[in-house]
Amino acid sequence: MAPHLLSSSSLAKRGGAGGPHSASKDAFIVATGVLGTAFLASHVYFFLRSRSKRDIKSSSSALCAFLRMLGLGNQSGGGGGGGFYDPATGKLRYPTTTRGPVVDTLHGVAVPDPYRWLEDPDSKDVQRWVGAQNKATDAYFKACLQDDKLKFQTRMNELFHYDKFSCVWQKGSRYFFYKKTGLQNQSVLYTQDSLTSPPRVLIDPNTLREDGTAALSSVYVTEDGNTLAYLISLSGSDWQTIYVMDISTGELLKDEVHWCKFTSVAWLKDGKSFFYNKYPPPSSNGKEDGAGTETESAASQKVYHHRLGTDEKEDSVFWEDAEHPKWMYGVEVSDDGQTLLLTSSDNCDPVNRLYYFDLTHFDGKDMGTIGKCVKLVDDLKCKYDYITNEGRTFYFRTNRGGAGNYKVVKAILPPPGNKLEEDLEALQKEVRFVDVVPEDGKGGVLNGAQPVAGKFLLLSYLRDVVDELELCLLEGGNDGEKGGKLARVKVPLPGKGTLDSLCARKETDEFFYKYSSFNDPGTVYRAEIRLPAADAAAAAAAAAGTAEESTPPVSPDKTTGAGPGAGTEKVKGGKKRGGKGGKGGKSNSKTAMSSSNSKTTTRMPVAVGLLSQVEIPRTLLFRAVIPGLNPEEYATEQVFYPSKDGTKVPMFLVRRAAAAAAAAGDGEEGGEGGGKKERPTFLYGYGGFNISIRPSFSLSRLLFIRHYGGMVAIANIRGGGEYGEKWHNAGTKERKQNVFDDFIGAAEFLVKEGLSTPRQIAINGGSNGGLLVAACINQRPDLFGAAVAQVGVLDMLRFHKVRGKGRKGGSRGKPRSLCTLFFTYFTIVSLLFLPLRFSPYKFTIGYAWCSDYGNADEDKGEFQYLLEYSPVHNVNTKEGVTYPATLITTGDHDDRVVPLHSYKYIAALQHAHGENLAQTRPLVIRIDTKAGHGAGKPTSKVIEEQSDVMAFIAKNTGAIWRD
Repeated sequence: MAPHLLSSSSLAKRGGAGGPHSASKDAFIVATGVLGTAFLASHVYFFLRSRSKRDIKSSSSALCAFLRMLGLGNQSGGGGGGGFYDPATGKLRYPTTTRGPVVDTLHGVAVPDPYRWLEDPDSKDVQRWVGAQNKATDAYFKACLQDDKLKFQTRMNELFHYDKFSCVWQKGSRYFFYKKTGLQNQSVLYTQDSLTSPPRVLIDPNTLREDGTAALSSVYVTEDGNTLAYLISLSGSDWQTIYVMDISTGELLKDEVHWCKFTSVAWLKDGKSFFYNKYPPPSSNGKEDGAGTETESAASQKVYHHRLGTDEKEDSVFWEDAEHPKWMYGVEVSDDGQTLLLTSSDNCDPVNRLYYFDLTHFDGKDMGTIGKCVKLVDDLKCKYDYITNEGRTFYFRTNRGGAGNYKVVKAILPPPGNKLEEDLEALQKEVRFVDVVPEDGKGGVLNGAQPVAGKFLLLSYLRDVVDELELCLLEGGNDGEKGGKLARVKVPLPGKGTLDSLCARKETDEFFYKYSSFNDPGTVYRAEIRLPAADAAAAAAAAAGTAEESTPPVSPDKTTGAGPGAGTEKVKGGKKRGGKGGKGGKSNSKTAMSSSNSKTTTRMPVAVGLLSQVEIPRTLLFRAVIPGLNPEEYATEQVFYPSKDGTKVPMFLVRRAAAAAAAAGDGEEGGEGGGKKERPTFLYGYGGFNISIRPSFSLSRLLFIRHYGGMVAIANIRGGGEYGEKWHNAGTKERKQNVFDDFIGAAEFLVKEGLSTPRQIAINGGSNGGLLVAACINQRPDLFGAAVAQVGVLDMLRFHKVRGKGRKGGSRGKPRSLCTLFFTYFTIVSLLFLPLRFSPYKFTIGYAWCSDYGNADEDKGEFQYLLEYSPVHNVNTKEGVTYPATLITTGDHDDRVVPLHSYKYIAALQHAHGENLAQTRPLVIRIDTKAGHGAGKPTSKVIEEQSDVMAFIAKNTGAIWRD
């Protein structure tokens, strides 16, 4: 829920043209009767406003509204004037935006907030402003970008027409996977009854809405594989509805649970009921699409229990904590079904509390039959991810004990009902967390651990921003040599890329994983843990003439009539030290799957006991192939560049293979794609919330390279999780400037190395990355030719607001005349007769981001550094400064990072530079409808937006389309 999350009020309505009513000040020098009328009118006005559906007004904004109603508001511009592009001058006329006299006082500092009124999405004024901004943007796009957009969009539609698969996972005897065919808007969920049976459609969200804005956001299958709970979101909103299906028949059951957000579902072992968490419905309950445009805070989450066949109104509240409305919960049932695990946190830091409950005597109905709450961990110091359990021995992935790169520990819990459960202090002293997989000595970050084949753990590591997969024993164990290193076997991946997903089960020997990279759209494998005894049995069967082909493949591609490949490779634990892991099997053919008869065996380093004898054959199931796109044409290089403080920061460079070869001295300068020469560059970054930006496939970025001769640069800046908690913490709170310095350093490196020029560099980021882009163009507008900030967090003083407190919400704007003083006086008097009220106007989940950003209200030091870089408050107005071409994007249903951030920033940019004759490059905003923060966006909208973005970047970096 990190912004991949504000209280205040809008001003009164403007005049018919969208701006405030104007009037001569002489008209207000009137008799006492007029003043009395105004006094009475103010009471009526505020009374009506207080009775409105959205009671969201603080006194400062109410005063502002009253002044505007009387014509005394700031007259710096209206909000409804249309914009247009003049091809003769190359200038875009922007809509004017009203600036109100709202001023907040924080820690003794007056902070103007002239665009406070843009925070109300339901205001008619805001809706007119949105329409005017979109018209201006459309005018620019049609006049300047139409040809490039059509070329790019046509090419995207041509190449996007390929089949895309998710990883496969198993429940019971059934297998499940997602598939999106061609230009389908949403992925379809399929199931197979066995590895060899044909797949069938379970859920096709494309049938729910003609425009494709209904998305299947997550699914939860019972352990026996017979029942499915799935969540549907609309128009990109975080709000979801749970539905339940009988998998055997495909029948949709009557069970529905509405108004879910950040919800987890935990089925009981018998598959007859489940636990889930949800928030109260928003005030927009009943509006079209249910919700998604509101800005009120998500708070007071509770955990419920639902029994199949009952109405959600009958659901029992299992857990709630009225004293901690910000707490967010996660629920999970242990592998043996005997224990319910409850985690909680109130922010986005990698920390959580850990409670557990005994389910041994739960009758499926009465919450009183569930064991008491045992608070194993009752603080927010470390993170605990449940992996599995063997009886009362529980395994967790954790950063406990300062393990910023994570490790695996085990803890033996007392039997249910033990007296230790009555004394939590004694319990926490008695239960010890013992290392099973210590923190990696090579600096790798343990991103995940999954049990497989009963005795083993699959470990996924991130080392220098490249994924690696390893196998060890569940009980750990060292290699028997001096130093006692963990015994492990490396599971080779196809290359230096990303393990998109890993799906393993403790009950089975097989597991599945999906690999991708900058030039690989996705390859799915099935692998198997084999032990000597099983191999001996198979050999005996073969000698008897009864053996079957090993590792039969899953066959979801039968939906298109294309058979899957059955290429098999083995990884074996050998006795020779230093053996190299085999490379992932790349197909020699140009078809989607590899040869069905190819087998290789790779010797691995010695390990102890069972590990030394393990074999891991793998089968290629799906390989996404894009006709007309040759992955071999693209090459990736990883470089490390110095940031401002000397920190070495990794960055991936992706370009045409010929260019990479020339840059390395292995090819000739020039030619198509060129070598080490200046070229249009797409520079991307994120830098926050412990999120690692790993190699990933993007068709639009490859088309930028192919058709514009460009280069893509991915900077793995601080604030992310690429090197664990130390790397993350180095980009948080008062250290946030490190993130901007790292990104600026990436651009400076590209220029210094002769790979690009400031005029050719376009920067892009979304959510927290939108903050990154905006902060960097404020600080170094000279360094970039174009900037695209998507769904960004841009008002750093108000993102976290939970509620605006009536008259304490802000101070007044300064009166500008004696007449204004008179009306201010009567307004204040009238306000004194109004009841003190607390506004419910809130900003979704923004309070959870204080762990990364800080809180301007509660800490003076945090206020000071937030004010220093907050994009809305730091638009660069120095003499002679012009901004790069800037495109801000947002969606009207973004209830993660609400659109007000983007609205206020573009208004500030246009106010500061819109009339500047030297500002010839555009400053525009793209506001999408029926779209949210990004998740669940239909293919049609994805292609439309990416075509707009790439056309904008090409135009403003001087890139020229080449067929």
